[in-house]
Amino acid sequence: MSTATSCRFRWALLGLFALICGPLIFSADGWNFDGDERAFYVTAIARIAPHWPAINLHTDTTSAVSPGYPYFLAGFTRVAGVHLWELRLITWGLSAGLLAWLATRFSSGPAWLAAAAVLPLATSNFFVKSASWVVTDNPALLFMAIALTLIPGAGTARLHRAGLAAALACWLRQIHGWLLLPLAAGAWLDAPADPRSTVSILSILFRRGPALLTLLAVGAWLFLSWGGPVPPEWATVHTGGITLAPLACLLCVYGPLGLPYLLTLATPAEAVRLLRSGWVAGGAAVGLLLALASPTTQDVAAGRWGGYFWRLVEATPAVAERSLLITAGAVLGGALLGAMALRLREAAPARARIWALAFLGWALSTALNRLAFQRYFEPPILIFLIWWLVLLLPSAPQTRFRWQPLAGLAAVQMVITLVTVHFTLLLRFRS
Repeated sequence: MSTATSCRFRWALLGLFALICGPLIFSADGWNFDGDERAFYVTAIARIAPHWPAINLHTDTTSAVSPGYPYFLAGFTRVAGVHLWELRLITWGLSAGLLAWLATRFSSGPAWLAAAAVLPLATSNFFVKSASWVVTDNPALLFMAIALTLIPGAGTARLHRAGLAAALACWLRQIHGWLLLPLAAGAWLDAPADPRSTVSILSILFRRGPALLTLLAVGAWLFLSWGGPVPPEWATVHTGGITLAPLACLLCVYGPLGLPYLLTLATPAEAVRLLRSGWVAGGAAVGLLLALASPTTQDVAAGRWGGYFWRLVEATPAVAERSLLITAGAVLGGALLGAMALRLREAAPARARIWALAFLGWALSTALNRLAFQRYFEPPILIFLIWWLVLLLPSAPQTRFRWQPLAGLAAVQMVITLVTVHFTLLLRFRS
């Protein structure tokens, strides 16, 4: 890989990202994220700023998420004053930092691969909107991605840095407490000592256990302060028992996003081999069970809405409140997830376990939130897919990579973003 050429591709990626987000950042009237920005986060910043740096988890939380990001921005406003476009630029900068971080994780492969792999995320409808208005999604995803990519093969010091990043992700959005699972897996599976020895177990706990403590402390502080996973006034909105509908939805979204990543490095013959495996059959069966276990039709009152995905669901048939689109998509998504997990396991078994446990932890966390917004699924899935490719690269030095699948996915993402966001804003401006 040519370092100079790779840098040019990365700068081109960030330049395109700036062009996509620029008109939104400086818009006077926005999309639905503009409503979240004004109702929740700008309000929280104004509330926190007078008593900053003191923290009050009962009065500082104007939304269902922890006040970590408004607290950070409130500190900025104490120094530079309150200018909305500056706060938006900070959010965009953190989002661009996420793209740059992921692109620099590619240690091998052709020079264009890193930019091509990250481009579908950079053009994603939901990632672009979260980068252009003051919301917490992308800043939290930045620290989630840092934690995940630091875990596999990590030495003790690097694992501690992953734990700190995971704690920051949880402080920005408490749902990221699921990062405890891959952190624990990394501490155990990548331990240099033999875990069967009692002395080795104690050594692992003493040297690597503290990597989990910061995340545990942040999560426990939030949970005990609120008396639950969200502030009390939001408990009926976001919680209400475990629901399996989000799991079926995320598998349905995973399929069309994941297939281009698999096709980037899998030959047709290899793809056929993977699709014939028991892993694929098992993944398809799990997807079918999840899709049939609970209603999956669009229902605003039940929290099943938010995003163009749900418009497609609404426009397609359903049987007994089970969307046929989600049912078929969950089966295909589960099958693809099984194939990609098998592909990674064949190349790097230890890393495959950490990737699979991380995905499982994140997926299960979505079942705790009754709101099945598409924005909660698409960007994290793309981060997992990029990470999957990063983990495979050291074991695939002779692979002939194909750029067409990723380019096609990015083109579709770009069209969707332009139509659903930019074109809508243009119509509002003209009216």
